[in-house]
Amino acid sequence: MAQARSQQVERSEIESRAKRVLLSVLDVDEAALRPDMNLVEETGADSLDVMEVFLGLEEEFDIEFPPEAVEQVRTLEQAVELIGVLAAGRQEA
Repeated sequence: MAQARSQQVERSEIESRAKRVLLSVLDVDEAALRPDMNLVEETGADSLDVMEVFLGLEEEFDIEFPPEAVEQVRTLEQAVELIGVLAAGRQEA
């Protein structure tokens, strides 16, 4: 149970830090930012905005997204999931 709580804290920290990056790049109000919001369609983000988000997340979490992630990740929830996987892999290496 302690491990599940630790993972939950980690996930909430990832989400909080990822939100900061998204809010710094995208034209979206924090109150409107939902985990399932399509960050491209619902914010009007262009390809440059998307790249800025990914670069910001890479810098924030000291990770590197695989190239296909740029096309596949469209929501905060998806980003948090992938960041968790990539960060865990980095810690194990």
